[in-house]
Amino acid sequence: MDWFNRIEKSNLIMPHEAQPDFQIVKIQASEFKTPNDLANNIILQWIVCPFLLDIDGVCFQIPIYSNNMYEYLSDTILCNFSKIQGIYEDGIMTTISLNKLNSESELYYKKHLLELGLISPVVKEFYMKENTPLSLNVEINTENIELDIEKFRKRLHVPEDSLRISSELWDFFVDTHISKEGNIILSPIHWTFNNDILTSPTLEYFSRYANRIILTINKNNSHIRAIELS
Repeated sequence: MDWFNRIEKSNLIMPHEAQPDFQIVKIQASEFKTPNDLANNIILQWIVCPFLLDIDGVCFQIPIYSNNMYEYLSDTILCNFSKIQGIYEDGIMTTISLNKLNSESELYYKKHLLELGLISPVVKEFYMKENTPLSLNVEINTENIELDIEKFRKRLHVPEDSLRISSELWDFFVDTHISKEGNIILSPIHWTFNNDILTSPTLEYFSRYANRIILTINKNNSHIRAIELS
């Protein structure tokens, strides 16, 4: 396979930084509002979907680098959640933590995204890929694989509908992570490293915009543990 390269793990030692004064403040939840054009609201889908899975302790944290982002979340996202926290550093809100969907939202999104199939193929594959049997209780021995984006895209074969998805989710990644931190690290569910990723709507989408895509893989069972985008 010529569309990826194995790369060395970084052994850089990060410099010590002074720790800010942290404070966690409860944010009052607002009343649920039916979203406009849910089928095309990929950001809302991306944030809500992990809470529709049978997984305990789901928490979605969103860095806040601008008033525009906070206003967007207040107008579009926060009304879906019953447990919301603001994380403050030295008196400035830096992160919003979403911890629990309200019951009305949960029923609405399970019906419209899962039962009626309005979910984006990018979001569906990332969170809801069919459970590929993996060797359990294996030792974790990771390696990093960098996709050769140009070669990878030439080998891709994905459904036409996934090619029409807008850049909104990528723009969200840039606004919340990449513009300030240089990258974003994501944890896909039930992903395995094999030739099937050449049919991945999610990786096709990421590869349109990313300069680098690095997969962290457990060599003992081919489980893709993380995707780093920059």
